[in-house]
Amino acid sequence: MSISAISQGQATSDDALKKITKYIPSEAIALYVASAQFLDPLKPKLDDSGKELPLHLLNFTARWRLAGVFVIVIVPLLVWLIFSYRRWKATKADPPKSGPGAVVQLKTTLVAMIGLAAWIAALGDTPAFDWQWFKQGMGGVAVLVVSFVLAYSAEPLGIDEFES
Repeated sequence: MSISAISQGQATSDDALKKITKYIPSEAIALYVASAQFLDPLKPKLDDSGKELPLHLLNFTARWRLAGVFVIVIVPLLVWLIFSYRRWKATKADPPKSGPGAVVQLKTTLVAMIGLAAWIAALGDTPAFDWQWFKQGMGGVAVLVVSFVLAYSAEPLGIDEFES
């Protein structure tokens, strides 16, 4: 996605999602989507007069826990497994514990965590709706911003993409 595509109105949130998913292990996305299916659907509550209450008054605890487990535990574990496999396949050696390989792995892990958090924020039943100030579309903006930053910073920073 280029700046000219954005200025000409050709860039879409789908373009941004494709860009951001290059930096998130696809296994994390697939597992998150599959796991989220087990959560109860969000049902708007009604006040005494029959009007729907704002979304931030619903219980998002299960969604926060699921998102937290994926961003903080699953993504780093998957990145470590992928890096370990790549290194083993290339050199038949153990993954690096320090040095340049470990730094790249740490950067890639952090980017994957941020990317997955933005991706989750863009979903329709995101736990971010728990915040009163969070409005529909803000997750899409987060994905656009993160994908724009990644488009121009990932390569200079030496951040690896995951294969599709």
